[in-house]
Amino acid sequence: MAKIREVLKGNKTTFEVDLGRVAGKRRRLFKPTERLAERTLKEQERKRKLLGNHWDELDFKSRWTTLEILEEMRDHGVTLTEVWETYQKTHLSHGKSIIEDAIDDFLDIKSEAGRRGRYMKEMSRALARFAQGREKRQLGSVGSGEIRSWIASFQGSAATRKTMQMRIKTFFAWAERQALIAKDPTTRLETIRIDQADPQILSVAECRRLIQSARAIDPDMLPYFALSLFSGVRPDECARLTKKDIDLERGQIVISGEASKTRNRRIITLLPPAERIFKKYTFGKFAVNFRRRRTAIKKHAKIKKWPNDVLRHTAASHFYNIYGMDEATKQLGHSASIMLKHYRQMISKEETEDWMNI
Repeated sequence: MAKIREVLKGNKTTFEVDLGRVAGKRRRLFKPTERLAERTLKEQERKRKLLGNHWDELDFKSRWTTLEILEEMRDHGVTLTEVWETYQKTHLSHGKSIIEDAIDDFLDIKSEAGRRGRYMKEMSRALARFAQGREKRQLGSVGSGEIRSWIASFQGSAATRKTMQMRIKTFFAWAERQALIAKDPTTRLETIRIDQADPQILSVAECRRLIQSARAIDPDMLPYFALSLFSGVRPDECARLTKKDIDLERGQIVISGEASKTRNRRIITLLPPAERIFKKYTFGKFAVNFRRRRTAIKKHAKIKKWPNDVLRHTAASHFYNIYGMDEATKQLGHSASIMLKHYRQMISKEETEDWMNI
């Protein structure tokens, strides 16, 4: 129970407010008048009552964890104040960067470094979700536990959580390199691992129905299928190509470094089904309302399952039969390990011959 006592201090009468033991140490405040002492006592009692209310609001697990931590601190002779002061020195004082400012700087620097629009859009969206409710906090105040909880809040697939973990790790690794934080908290996170599903491709019958449907309801989309289904060009690369990149005289497609996902130039040999399309249909009219038009063609062809990058995966599996591993990877623009891990589906050479005749 706090008390007020009149005492002599330096030959002067003063009033001692004895607050008892706080954090293992006796705490006393001295005031020049009794009135100030009483006011101080009332304020301390108000704070204690408020603290008691906060304690009552905690669930049992939080109370128990708090008591365990305080017990461990006492065993090591450390006070709560010392712990907080140390945390401030090692985390909050380093750089003193605000989260929203750090995100803006990160995006500006990445844009200046030449990152493409899709990368910038995806990173911006992920970081905006992370910053929500944290905008004005210091970046150094974010710990690994908070990041782990944020990642776990995504209730979708494990692949979604893995993607978010990779993006937030990119940001905090950059912040450490820029000396905005003392240590990257994401280094303490366990890497999310997911089982690699078997590559999904379209059957030859589905490919044929797809091309027939495009011819029937939207022939201007056929050059897109020539690129993606019969040449293995990535969706983003398709959007960056122009008519001049299709060389019918040499029988090839030129993917420039500017258009390539990997930023490396490559040349793709035009296979007969793609060549037949480019000789008959005008290139470049598939970009407008692309998703709606592609969905309409899928529906017309009665194709229900459409896994991510299914057209490129289909092409890659046939490329393996046509070219073999080494040349197929050159045509597709990736490594042999990626070919085996993500793309190659075992299909017969007879199926590939049938596919070439679509």
